[in-house]
Amino acid sequence: YEKCYSGKDPDLCWNEERKRDEMTDARAWYLIARTQEGTPVAFSHFRYDMDYDDEVVYCYEIQVEKAYRRKGLGRFMVKTLELLMLKANMLKLMATIFKNDAPEAKFFKDCLKFETDETSPMDDVYETFEYEIVSRFNLKKKMEMEDKENSTNASN
Repeated sequence: YEKCYSGKDPDLCWNEERKRDEMTDARAWYLIARTQEGTPVAFSHFRYDMDYDDEVVYCYEIQVEKAYRRKGLGRFMVKTLELLMLKANMLKLMATIFKNDAPEAKFFKDCLKFETDETSPMDDVYETFEYEIVSRFNLKKKMEMEDKENSTNASN
């Protein structure tokens, strides 16, 4: 974690107590992958949440043991989160990634085709951000919302 973030933002700096609170919060859900012997080899911490006015599944964390990486397990886990999003009829699956963590950025953006979310802060001449918010839409839900908005606008 420390190698990914070097800034001074207290919300992003490592804080063990805050991390423990986050992971034990009543809203936290976990997806855990185990070997046939029952040994955990990967997990994802996620929540069903609201992001502004959007219903989302937010992936707070995904960790895969080194020996199990690059075998499709991380992809399978995120696809499972995506299925949970679809089943709950939520608008999108979101995650926060560190820009300088090249493997993480490649995993989410290249392998899984996540895109920069509209809520992600954008760098400008005054401030640069070390993180980015990425997401994948539930296209069916998005189209339903757009159709509803278009029919409301057409009737006005």
